[in-house]
Amino acid sequence: MTEGLKTMRSGNLLTMIKELNVYDNIRSPQVKDFITIEEWFFLIKESKYSQLIVQARSFGKAHLIYDSVKATLPAITYNFTFRSRKTNDNIVSNTGLLYIDIDDLSFDISILDTSKVFAFYKSYGGLGYSLLVQVDGLNKDNYELTYSSICQDLGLSNYHDKGAKKCTQFNVLSYDPDIFINYNSFVFSSSLINNNQFPPIPVVLKRKKRAYTKGLGVFPNEIISLRYDNLNEIKFVGDYTVNWDGYDYINCFIPIHKIKSNRNNVLLSYTRNLVYLNPYLTKDATIKIIDKVNHLACAEPVDIAQVKRIVDSIFKLKLNGKLNPIYNRRKRKIVFAKDSMLNREDKLAICRKQFSIKQTGDSKSKIYSFIENWDFVLNGKITASSVAKASKMNIKTIEKYWFEFKAYAKDLNRQFKSSCNPVLSDVSEAIDIVDGVVVDGLTCYHEALILHPSISSPGIIEYNDLTYEKGLMRNGFYIELLEDILEVSQ
Repeated sequence: MTEGLKTMRSGNLLTMIKELNVYDNIRSPQVKDFITIEEWFFLIKESKYSQLIVQARSFGKAHLIYDSVKATLPAITYNFTFRSRKTNDNIVSNTGLLYIDIDDLSFDISILDTSKVFAFYKSYGGLGYSLLVQVDGLNKDNYELTYSSICQDLGLSNYHDKGAKKCTQFNVLSYDPDIFINYNSFVFSSSLINNNQFPPIPVVLKRKKRAYTKGLGVFPNEIISLRYDNLNEIKFVGDYTVNWDGYDYINCFIPIHKIKSNRNNVLLSYTRNLVYLNPYLTKDATIKIIDKVNHLACAEPVDIAQVKRIVDSIFKLKLNGKLNPIYNRRKRKIVFAKDSMLNREDKLAICRKQFSIKQTGDSKSKIYSFIENWDFVLNGKITASSVAKASKMNIKTIEKYWFEFKAYAKDLNRQFKSSCNPVLSDVSEAIDIVDGVVVDGLTCYHEALILHPSISSPGIIEYNDLTYEKGLMRNGFYIELLEDILEVSQ
């Protein structure tokens, strides 16, 4: 290392064999020395240049001081190591890393799937991000395709700096004490991103009736990316779509915590869905992926022979036409497009709004259903309070939407009242229509117990084992016996 970097070494760093070329500055392409990735991260957290970088940031891009300080800082190349001088022809080997420069100020770093990100930190200017992923098999021939594929997978296609998409890309020392590092991040494989593995004609679109989009292992000479879920099959109009019945969701699931038991089941499930989602994935490529998942997910990984047996069993199912996916038990109801420009807060706000709309609709539907099937004999007059009691809904919820149902309820009440108050010509007609029941010297006609707001003289009338007390409330109505259809019996 250079003298200035040697003084910054840490004695408590994790052991990783990822060495990077060091350069005096971004104007000098001559390789000066080597430095490990851990040592470089340590310098990003704090170095003798940290305060100088903070001061330079205050001037902003294109300012003389900003550019002058940047030109004096040590630099590295993340993607490859080089022989004496950094050029494509002088590449010695890949570093196992791929560098992506995020320069779009609208990018929300919280939307990243950090299980696939090795590290990210604030770039020299303090507004963008330098992002690193682990990748196997990177070379100058597959670099551009690998870069595009990984950006697409991480949802970075609209945010990365296209000018920094180079094998020989410099990265100047930055300052970020809160650098994110994930030594157990997913390892992408550039050997899987190869046009030669895929047939020249995408006949699978018709044969399988499956909606594969461009860049998903179907169309050669375009960006190719492995699918880890089936969300691309959903049709979007805008940034998101809502389906309260839920979308059947297939995904390649890795548990958050390392598993100590059921390793075979977890690996089998992952392999089954991976092969189902990527029908052109070769067996060798699948073994590589599953072995990486094995080491990422299992506290004690199974041996490679077992990984091969798992993959063989899934490919046998595929060969026999018996390969079916394992669907997620929870369906996705609100799904955001991967190329959406929405940040995390935007998405949360949309979810809250959509759930509120659904809750309102559900409440109104429930109120309408109860009113539409109202039992007047059991529940009495339709009012907000009687609906709340019958439906067991909160009275405040009923009152909130009652203005939409008030006229309808009033009309139903009127209709029921009319049906319970037939126009009779005289007492004999009433008695002729139904048999009279003599109670305390009174012959009463049951349909004469009508909805009436007035209160007359007290008394009790019994009919069909029911007791009606004149002048008292029953089911929200006053009960009154019509005097003009009573006949005194001696």
